Amino acid sequence: MSDDEIQLFSSVPRKKPRREQRERAHDSTRHRARAEPNEPTERTEPDDLDDLGFPQLGVSEHLCSVLGALGIVEPTAVQRGCIPAIIKGRNVIGIAQTGSGKTAAFALPVLHALARNPYGVFNLVLTPTRELAFQIADQYKAFGAGQNVRVSVVVGGLDGQEQAKQLERRPHVVIATPGRLKALIDGNATVASAFKRTAFLILDEADRLLDESFEEDLGTILECLPVMRQTLLFSATMTRALVTLQKELLEDAYVFEAYEGLQTASGLRETVTVVPAKVKEVYLTYLLRNLEEYEVRSVMVFSGTRKACENLVLLLEELEIPVTALHSGLAQRERMASLDRFKGGRVNILVCTDVGSRGLDIPEVDLVVNFDLPKLPEDYVHRVGRTARAGRSGWSLSFASQYDVELLKAIESETNRRMEEFKFDEAKVLKLLSNVYTARRVKEISRAKKVKK
Repeated sequence: MSDDEIQLFSSVPRKKPRREQRERAHDSTRHRARAEPNEPTERTEPDDLDDLGFPQLGVSEHLCSVLGALGIVEPTAVQRGCIPAIIKGRNVIGIAQTGSGKTAAFALPVLHALARNPYGVFNLVLTPTRELAFQIADQYKAFGAGQNVRVSVVVGGLDGQEQAKQLERRPHVVIATPGRLKALIDGNATVASAFKRTAFLILDEADRLLDESFEEDLGTILECLPVMRQTLLFSATMTRALVTLQKELLEDAYVFEAYEGLQTASGLRETVTVVPAKVKEVYLTYLLRNLEEYEVRSVMVFSGTRKACENLVLLLEELEIPVTALHSGLAQRERMASLDRFKGGRVNILVCTDVGSRGLDIPEVDLVVNFDLPKLPEDYVHRVGRTARAGRSGWSLSFASQYDVELLKAIESETNRRMEEFKFDEAKVLKLLSNVYTARRVKEISRAKKVKK
């Protein structure tokens, strides 16, 4: 992270530590806590947290009642680790693997505080994708049942003027993608004033938001926020940017870290099939036509680019395989409708780009297919994290062609797990060769006609 990037967070309040207390131990303890400068160094071990329920964490009786009605009885590790610190007013960095309950870890203490002093805009949540923004909003609404919590989602693809009007009405919680919120701030002076009393700034998927591509957007947004606020950063991976930020600006932050490098879920069966690039579509077609044989009810298929995703969807539709799509080329309403069809079980195959790899909580995903291997190991971890969530089992299958050997090695090296080789019945697969190639040709002709028009 550059010095300029770090300055984006210069508004985060920091107490000046005493010289003799500034050096802090950095060890590999699985759960770590950073104490306030005038407090003794605090360490929270896993065994200390295991017996704590939501009431013992400081969550209000009303919220505990709501959680019980939702069937949420026991806090997860990240919730036990972070909720008390947030309630006490600490800045917090929470690192825990995907599917571990990070959203509740920040939403519950925010709603706890909001009930005592309700005003808008009380909480700003920034997230890198539109779909994740809507999902977080759904959880705030569920947890905030009975509190009359007003939640507004500000993302691209929807009417910007209507979103600006919503902000003028001062909702309690705003969940936004940085690009759209910056555009509204730049285009309407009254939008910026909505955030002058914001008590909580939350960066979900913080590792992604600290990327250079969001730097200008964050700079504009942070200028609108008050200096005295709580800043909460949550991520599934501890990146160099997060480490630097913590050292330079959030030195007094409570750090909960259940992170031991890039890891996939313990209940995940990771497999790979090595096939020539020109017949990958044939193998995928066989797999999707025989899901019952593999005891699979729902599948997410990841493609490397928007164009490749669109082509794959057209091909599968031509082969009469029901699918729905999720990528950046779709209008927001189309994206949400596609997700609803998949979540509701009306279509059991979702073909997507990495737009679908982060944060989406779709409990019943049995299989994740990496039709195209991702370029970065962390993207692989996020993709396969769509299955085997919350202690469930799951299966991932990666297609590796002759061009993917180095990518495959990098993923296995970073995750410290070797993928099991998965073998298809080649004779059965190749019977589909003619059908798939014909469908591919029909798709290409159809696309060419559309281009001419």
